[in-house]
Amino acid sequence: MMENKAPANLSPPWYSQQRKISEMLSPDPEITVLDLTPKEGGGYECQILVENPSKAWALEKLLIDRYEFGGGMTVTIHGPSNDTPPINTIKGIFEAALGGNPLFDEFIFIEKGPFGVNYCVLAKKVIQFFNDDLSDYHGNSSCLPTDLARAVFKDTLQVQYCISVKD
Repeated sequence: MMENKAPANLSPPWYSQQRKISEMLSPDPEITVLDLTPKEGGGYECQILVENPSKAWALEKLLIDRYEFGGGMTVTIHGPSNDTPPINTIKGIFEAALGGNPLFDEFIFIEKGPFGVNYCVLAKKVIQFFNDDLSDYHGNSSCLPTDLARAVFKDTLQVQYCISVKD
């Protein structure tokens, strides 16, 4: 009897990060996440094409723009220039960046005693994508949109990511 064996290949971490960015943003029809390109002098670049100027501006405020592993990876957003005044609330930035993305449900601010808490509510779904994951026979990673958001958005924003209760 012949035994099936999955290949044990591992790609560098910047490929994994590019896939996470793509899985988080590519469901939006106004966004295209390109394949990685090598940078002169080392490292890689993840380019994101955005059709909407407000969305491009907001994504620049939300996305981590540099990752330090191996040769490093930078994230560059290309979109039309934004002549409109900048959005001045965290809720407005998230709504501009993620509006139209089926993974985004809503952004809520709630006062809890003397504190205010920002919640980015994301779709109730499991996202699965190829990622050289050795814990999966097929090499896939399975995660929630909240996992992707925490991996690609700046952690200085003081936003909690949670899953929607809507089906």
